[in-house]
Amino acid sequence: MSEDANVAKPFQLTSANAHLWRSALEIYARWKGLALAVDNEIAPAADIEKLTALALSHVRSGDQMIYNEVAQAVATHNATAKDDAKWNKARKLLDKFEGHYKRMAVLHHSLWEKELRELRMQKDEEISHLFQRVTDLVMKLVWSGCRGFAEDKREELIVLNVFSALPKEYAAVAYAATEQYRGSMYSVVDAETRIIGFHNTLASMGNEDQGSGEPSTSVAAVGVGGYRGGGGGYRGGRGGRGGRGGRWGRGGRGQEDLSTVECYKCHQFGHYQGQCPLNAAGNGGGGGGGGGRGRGDYGGRGRGRGVRP
Repeated sequence: MSEDANVAKPFQLTSANAHLWRSALEIYARWKGLALAVDNEIAPAADIEKLTALALSHVRSGDQMIYNEVAQAVATHNATAKDDAKWNKARKLLDKFEGHYKRMAVLHHSLWEKELRELRMQKDEEISHLFQRVTDLVMKLVWSGCRGFAEDKREELIVLNVFSALPKEYAAVAYAATEQYRGSMYSVVDAETRIIGFHNTLASMGNEDQGSGEPSTSVAAVGVGGYRGGGGGYRGGRGGRGGRGGRWGRGGRGQEDLSTVECYKCHQFGHYQGQCPLNAAGNGGGGGGGGGRGRGDYGGRGRGRGVRP
C-alpha cells in the first residue's frame, strides 16, 4: 500500500472541477506537511516551493502561463518589501488560478441554473447519487458567486432542489421534512437519511406485493398516511374516524413497514418522531393512523390527539 493511500490525491484543474480543485490540493498539501505554506503568508521558503510545484503539477500546460505572471509580481514585491512582508508565492498562485476559473464560470451560470431546475431523479438512481448531482451544481453556483446562491444558503438550496427532483411518490416525506425545517436550519444529512429510509420502505413494500400476488398499492398514499400519521401524529390536532388517501392517488393501506424508519427523537427504529413513546410522558397518546380509500390532500385522518414533534 502506498503512503498516499490514506488521502485522496489532487486532480488536474479543469473548468468542470475548479470549484473543488483548491480544496483537494490544500487537503493533500496539509497531509504532506505543508500546512504553513497553505495557511500563512510567511512560511519556510522550501515549503512554499514545494506547494508551488505541487500546484503546477496539477494544472494543464496552458494554465502554467499564470505562474509567470505571479512569479514576476511576487519577485517585484519582495524586492522592495521588508523581510516580514514577503508574499507567499504558492498562495498567490492558488488565488490566481481560482480567480481565473471563477471569471470563466460566470459564463456558465445560466446553463447551470437551467440544468439544476430541470434535474430529475433517474430511473433506478441511488438517492446518494442524486444528492451528489444536485450538490455539485449548487456548489459550482455558490463558489462562482451566482446571484441567489449565497454560501449561507448552500444546505437549503441542496435540500430544496433534491426535493424538486424527486418523483411524486416522495411528496409525503419531502413535505414533512420541509415543514420540520421551517424556521430552523436545513440539513443535507438529515434530508438524505429521511429520503433513503423512505426509499427503502417503498422498495420493501414492492417486494411484499410481488410475493403475495396482491395488486400493488399506491405507495404515495401509503407513505403519506404512514409518515404524517394522518391528521393526528405529525401535524397535531384531533383526528376524525376513518380517513382519506393521499394527494397523489387513492388512499391505500393504512399500515406502513416501519422497520427501516428511524425516530429522530429517540433514534430507535420502528416508528416516526410523531409516534415516539417518549411523547406519551408529556402529552399522552400518539397520532392517528393512515387513511382508507378516497381522495384528499395529505394523509388520512386518524383517531386520537396528535403530538407535534
